[in-house]
Amino acid sequence: MTVQLDQWLQLAEIAKMVGLSEESIKRLARAHGFPLRRLTPHATPGVFQSELIAWFKAQPKVGPPIRVNRPRTRKHSNAKKLKDDKLGSDR
Repeated sequence: MTVQLDQWLQLAEIAKMVGLSEESIKRLARAHGFPLRRLTPHATPGVFQSELIAWFKAQPKVGPPIRVNRPRTRKHSNAKKLKDDKLGSDR
């Protein structure tokens, strides 16, 4: 029988794994209970892998993003159109 020890993941590893900055991970810990902690007062923050997996599983399921592509504002398209109209009327 093989006993698998829980792996300690440091803040930088967690950030790289989930594709967020270290500051975003710290914000998740403050605002949403992300299980980030220090083993000693001056140690780099981290989390045990089993705690990380349990936290992700406990999060509510979300659907696709509300707005996949940002709609273009009319301001830019109208500005170019007005510029083209002014150039055309001067000729």
